[in-house]
Amino acid sequence: MKKFLCLMLIASILFVSCSTMQKDSIYSTASSQDNIRNIENIEVNIVRQYRENNQEKILQIRQDLNTLLSVPSSDSSYLALVYALYSDYFLLVRDRSSAKRMLKRAENYNPHEEYVYLVKARLTEKLEDKRDYLISMIKLNPRAYRLQSELGFVYYLLEDYTRALVAFDASLDFFA
Repeated sequence: MKKFLCLMLIASILFVSCSTMQKDSIYSTASSQDNIRNIENIEVNIVRQYRENNQEKILQIRQDLNTLLSVPSSDSSYLALVYALYSDYFLLVRDRSSAKRMLKRAENYNPHEEYVYLVKARLTEKLEDKRDYLISMIKLNPRAYRLQSELGFVYYLLEDYTRALVAFDASLDFFA
């Protein structure tokens, strides 16, 4: 009888742990192709709204981000990207304190995500500091096209048009 109870206890523990593993597998599929497309669309929409400032579309960005975060995930890179996008959304609506809070969450998931670096640069006040930070991050990852493009914009703001053109040109290879 004791052996039977021990066997049942072990079987139930295994059953519970296996079902937990299955949930983890489901959660980690949050970076499926649909979500990747949604993330890309959100990123494009954020960039557009920096220019257009359409309040309906800005509200839609927030709803889309909330939808992505409503699906549980154990993929830390995916979560870092979504929270970094949310941080950029808060910069778009000029809420720097919320942007910093979301950036901190993104960094907790993956501090090496390119979009985390991008938002960190956008949160940097002085253009020279922003330029230096972007240059140092690009040295670590020369294929970081978002950072290249942002560096071009910073050079443009600094009225260093030749370097701006070079930086923008370096980012174009990744859009082709």
